[in-house]
Amino acid sequence: MGGGALMRNPQKVQQFALAYFRRQIGPWRSTKAAALEDAIRRGDASRDRKTKVIFLTVPADIIERSIWVETHPGDNIVPLRVRPHLRLVE
Repeated sequence: MGGGALMRNPQKVQQFALAYFRRQIGPWRSTKAAALEDAIRRGDASRDRKTKVIFLTVPADIIERSIWVETHPGDNIVPLRVRPHLRLVE
C-alpha cells in the first residue's frame, strides 16, 4: 500500500443474540452470557437456583455470528464488556 495509505488491522469478533426460530429478537452482545441474561430479563429463560444452569424456553435460542472489525493506526480503541470495540469520536 503506497501513497501514505493507512494500514488496517482487522480483528475477527464473535457476537451473540437472542432469537426465536433463528430470527434475531435481541441486540448483538459480545458474550453468550450477556445474550442469556437478555433472555432471562425477557422471560424466555430461567436459571436453576442450585446449579446456576440457564434453560431457554422453546422457541428461544442464542444465535452467533462472526464479524471483522477494522481498526486504523492511531485509533483510540476502548474495550468494553457491552460491545467488542468502540471508537471514541471527539
